[in-house]
Amino acid sequence: KVVIDNSYLSDLPNNLAGVGRAIIRTIHKYAPDAYVGFLASHWSVDLNLNGAGWNSNGLVWSTDALRDTSAKINVDFFNKLYFGSSTTRPAANTVDAPDFIAVEKNGWCAGTWEMMDGRTYWYWGDQQMKNYLAWVKQIGQGLDLPVLGWQISIGNMDNANTLDMTNMANAYKDTYFPYFFTHVQEFVDAGFIGFLVGKGLQQGTDYTLPDETIGEKGWFMKQLQGFDANRPYLIPGPTLAAVSFCNSNKLFNMIQMENKCIFTLPSKSRGAITVCNAAGRIVSELITHETSVSIDLSGMASGFYLAQIRNGENSQTFRIIIQ
Repeated sequence: KVVIDNSYLSDLPNNLAGVGRAIIRTIHKYAPDAYVGFLASHWSVDLNLNGAGWNSNGLVWSTDALRDTSAKINVDFFNKLYFGSSTTRPAANTVDAPDFIAVEKNGWCAGTWEMMDGRTYWYWGDQQMKNYLAWVKQIGQGLDLPVLGWQISIGNMDNANTLDMTNMANAYKDTYFPYFFTHVQEFVDAGFIGFLVGKGLQQGTDYTLPDETIGEKGWFMKQLQGFDANRPYLIPGPTLAAVSFCNSNKLFNMIQMENKCIFTLPSKSRGAITVCNAAGRIVSELITHETSVSIDLSGMASGFYLAQIRNGENSQTFRIIIQ
């Protein structure tokens, strides 16, 4: 006989918000090293109510007003799913708080759609990418969460739109990553902390190695090599390359006010607080022996930051959003 103890969920409401928080709480309880998030949709517009300016090719081709409406719908929905309210939220970094919000483009490269049924509107130009990033930024900041790209196609515009299942070397055109590699800071400003990429569906683009002459001929790997060589956390000097949101002890606390953050430590022993920006560069660092310390935010640019507190063997990371 298997006995399942779900008493740790007994305080949650019997509605969709309760389900959302139960998922997050359960994963954090039984897999404390895991990160939890859900997927925001750029199709989330009720055409019957908000159809003015809607373009059937998708949100990024529609009006700014409709883009902003979609972002608001996503923020309101996930605030209610995560927290049960769009205005009342538990403190960040609790067991019920999600770790990220995911956003996608589409599982297929634009060239795959063109080959399959003649669709060409997945070839996003600069304006469509700017619309997409504006939408993403509103959602990330509205939820006070970092953004993770999901199901992002890795094609490029030099590909020939070919399906090569024999060599596992499909190669289709797309504009997303060509734009990213030349506009990295715009993605950082929108709140991105990374991407989950790959061919996904069978017809998607496969990456090949830089010395291969099949498929996309190593384009993606070459771009990654150039990107890695210039990542901010590889620049000589102090950096914060890895952080963890997981700490079952919850010994620390942070309160963000208009121009400062106040951190609370459990005792007057040596503690270190490090703040880094979304690119991984340290922007503030201090050592304290007090139980309460503040960091001035007034000189920091708008964007997403991580603050890590270390006290002996304990550490915890908090998110800071400056608008």
